[in-house]
Amino acid sequence: MSHPRKLASALVLALGCAGVAHAGSAPFDNVVVFGDSLSDNGNISSLTPGSERMRFTTNPGLVASELVARHYGFTLEPSTSGGTDYAWGGAQSAKDLGVVVSAKTQVDQYLAGNGARADSHALYTLWVGANDILNLDFSQDLNAQMVNAANAEVATLKTLQQAGARYIVVYNLPDVSKTPAVNSTPLATFAGQLGSLYNSTLNEGIATLGVGILPVNTYALLNQVIADPARYGFSNVTDRACTTASSIDCTTATLVVPDAGTSYLFADGVHPTTAAHAMLAQVVMSELQAPQQISLLPEAPLAAANAYDSSLDMQMAKDSLGEGTRAFVNIGYAQQRFDATPSSPALSSNNTNITLGYDWKTSDNLSAGAAFGFGHDTAHLHGGGGYRMSDYSALGFVTYHAGGGYVSGYGHLGRSNFSDIERSFQVGAARVSEFGDTDSSHYGVGVNGGWWFSLDHIKTGPFAGLDWQDITVDSYHERGSDATAMWFGRQHRQALVGRLGWRLQGHWQVANLVMTPYAELAWNRDSKADTTRLVTTGLNTM
Repeated sequence: MSHPRKLASALVLALGCAGVAHAGSAPFDNVVVFGDSLSDNGNISSLTPGSERMRFTTNPGLVASELVARHYGFTLEPSTSGGTDYAWGGAQSAKDLGVVVSAKTQVDQYLAGNGARADSHALYTLWVGANDILNLDFSQDLNAQMVNAANAEVATLKTLQQAGARYIVVYNLPDVSKTPAVNSTPLATFAGQLGSLYNSTLNEGIATLGVGILPVNTYALLNQVIADPARYGFSNVTDRACTTASSIDCTTATLVVPDAGTSYLFADGVHPTTAAHAMLAQVVMSELQAPQQISLLPEAPLAAANAYDSSLDMQMAKDSLGEGTRAFVNIGYAQQRFDATPSSPALSSNNTNITLGYDWKTSDNLSAGAAFGFGHDTAHLHGGGGYRMSDYSALGFVTYHAGGGYVSGYGHLGRSNFSDIERSFQVGAARVSEFGDTDSSHYGVGVNGGWWFSLDHIKTGPFAGLDWQDITVDSYHERGSDATAMWFGRQHRQALVGRLGWRLQGHWQVANLVMTPYAELAWNRDSKADTTRLVTTGLNTM
């Protein structure tokens, strides 16, 4: 299988001061499903009037697309009941078989019922291709049929995108040679080759579609499970869990052993069990949540820069009062927290910052200084993961004061290193962690101004300021090469913070000890916090 690096998904995140916007609502306003029996949650069974809704798994279990929809608060219903699951058991990429319509026709039906437009805020999933192998015409070129089927799926994805779809989850085919239907037959190798050809063609086609596609490497994932089943909670990865010919008729009463639905990988010759579908849904959710988690990285250099600026602000306040030449050291510690929203995880971090500098009083009214800043953050993503960040920055500042008025300007330039960026999530019984490292650069400038009123040893007065910062986090690949390791594109974050407040500052000297305690109350607003940012991501293995 080829692995073009261009393959990418893009999730647009509107970041606010404490996380991602869309507070109080899900990041998607609907879930729409296309495909075959791997996603059909009742269309086929609706052909038998009065029958219980059945799926191609160990019933009454749910399929992966249903579990993903439930995570976002939606109950997926079959399209035959007016719902948004258009998948049909037996569906092929582009060839209709009577009432069992292809993925292409499913998308056409969806668009026809929605004014030829795809909801740009909905999540779409597409999983098809297995029936194109099962229905090959052996009198024709088999490889050509596989290539044509995969290209038809790519064309369907393009149709969705052109209609407005922005978020599409695409599953590739599992390793057909490992399924119970063929794993012990002479056809195993041949079937595996056809599936690999389909997948490689699909990969190459998706790479031409640009952002908006989130790939799921079912092929690699199931091979990992088959290689180490106990790790993922399975005891049998080669045989059928059901005694029925097809899992559409499989219930708890027709299992080979009572717990087969949770301990076997395959329900019948080709379909996953309830446990396997649950595992697939976990992987999909980990990929959908990954951009939201990684989007929080730029907030760490921003917090470090804010800590340095706060240290400079104390020195500039002293300069505005005419204090003399001096060296200074400021040590700060803070706990930062981002509350969870429906589209962003909670994060907490412990931040330590040290600022070392020298302040020159160049004249009665003018002071200037330079400093170095060192910062270290240890962050934890609630639900799993986190990162460590070290930052090194150079800073400079100048203050002019006359009478009770003053104005200050400052700037900084820095470099941050992120190490052990961890995403941790569940895949079946296994707790999986993916790690990566990257760097970041940042720079910023600011201006402050205010007026002092003198009250003996205390001065008080209003102040105003404006800070501008620019942060870039480099792209990076997670270290692994397994089915869930991902890459993330470059991120760019800007901040423009205006503030208005009132400060109270004392000045006492006891022997050689100078004390300048201060307190302030301020209003701050980052006008760039709600700017939409694009976080691109994809799989290392696709």
